[in-house]
Amino acid sequence: MNPWKEHIAQLDELTKVLKEQLLPYWKPAHKKEKLAQLKSVEKSINQLQKGNTPIPDELRELKFRLLNDLELFKQAETARTEIQRVIQPFIEKSNTLKRVVKKRPEKPSIENKEKKELRITLKNLIENKIIEPGTRLNRTYKGVEYKAVINNDGSIKIKLDDKYISFISPSAAAVAVSKKSQNGWTWWNVDGQSKERNLDYYRQKIKRT
Repeated sequence: MNPWKEHIAQLDELTKVLKEQLLPYWKPAHKKEKLAQLKSVEKSINQLQKGNTPIPDELRELKFRLLNDLELFKQAETARTEIQRVIQPFIEKSNTLKRVVKKRPEKPSIENKEKKELRITLKNLIENKIIEPGTRLNRTYKGVEYKAVINNDGSIKIKLDDKYISFISPSAAAVAVSKKSQNGWTWWNVDGQSKERNLDYYRQKIKRT
């Protein structure tokens, strides 16, 4: 009896679940469609604002959903990299006799650094007890103070237009407030500190451990 058969079956089942959940976010056409929808929604909102017409709640909620979906595309790419890292040891190289040529180590590109940083989430900080669920965040933007709170699962909850909406990452929450591309780690500040510190201060702690 194969002692690993049960584990392999569990891995097979988990792989199917991951594939089903992640595959839609690995399709460029799907992402392009979401971007086009977001562009159309933002155009409609701008036209309504110019005409001093109230923006329907449904239109705002659609925009926030699209922003969350686009953030999931980034997270899915990170997941792809992690999955490849996990299964790599089990993949037999086709040419074991291939000559190994030593090369000078290349300096990591800015893009690679950003991808590495994206792997760290607020949930990681919570699990490592660097930051606690319920921690409050704030940011004053264009004269308006925005407040948020970190949920147990590492998402960020904000009150927008008298409704509480949760976002999966600091950047998605910052984009929803500012309506511009933002690095949420440096954008949000943490409440209750003797010296004002942004979220990136706490992310650097986990990177050093």
